[in-house]
Amino acid sequence: MAVAHKPWDARLAARLVYPLRHTRVTPNWLTGLRLAVGIGAFYCFCVGGYLYANLGALLFVLSHFLDHTDGELARLTGNSSAFGHYFDLSADALVNILLFVGLGLGLAQGGHGQHAALLGGLAGLAVAAVFFFVHQLEELEKRSAGAGEANLKTAFLDLEDILYLLPIVTLLQLDYYFLLLAGAGAPLFCGWAARQYFLRKGQAALMSARGAGSDRRVAPMALPPQPGLSAGHTINRRKQRCRTTNPKPLKHKAMKKNR
Repeated sequence: MAVAHKPWDARLAARLVYPLRHTRVTPNWLTGLRLAVGIGAFYCFCVGGYLYANLGALLFVLSHFLDHTDGELARLTGNSSAFGHYFDLSADALVNILLFVGLGLGLAQGGHGQHAALLGGLAGLAVAAVFFFVHQLEELEKRSAGAGEANLKTAFLDLEDILYLLPIVTLLQLDYYFLLLAGAGAPLFCGWAARQYFLRKGQAALMSARGAGSDRRVAPMALPPQPGLSAGHTINRRKQRCRTTNPKPLKHKAMKKNR
């Protein structure tokens, strides 16, 4: 079985949180820090302007990197929980949604009109739907005991790595084109994500139905016990009934002629 290699940002995050493994710092604290930095980036994007756009991009990249620290600390300390998992997922979804909404609001104030805010809202809704399908696919894979690979989640995580280039986008003042691309691409990716999820859900239902059909067995009909008869008498009585129901054919002997 091949071992999947961690991406570079996850390896770097593991090295940075390694000294924290024996401290009181918990993975949920790092998730809260990631969320706070992401909200700060949202505020900077909403203010708009060249300076705040670049500051918001730097804060968002920092928040995006911090998203790996909580998971790595949880692996090092074994301090993981269902609440921490959903907290991390919710913070990740919220920060990514606020990125596009904040960009849209900031560009709308900068002279690009209200359609920039609409593009940001559209991209934010599509990203929220993608997170929903990723989470549902993850739950589906857990119930199916690893019957398949979460290709949707892998593809989404690969696309998230592009967000590290956001400071270059804002530095070159390509914010509007980035938002325009996100407003068109995010709904398309959302449609593909929905298709992948429903296909996987149908395959899981089909496999479950086949497994239930193969486990069915026809139980033999048992004779009711008779009072006063032991187990041996019941077996002999069953054999006698079978002989009476299916009598053996008589064998006819051929007559030989004496020469």
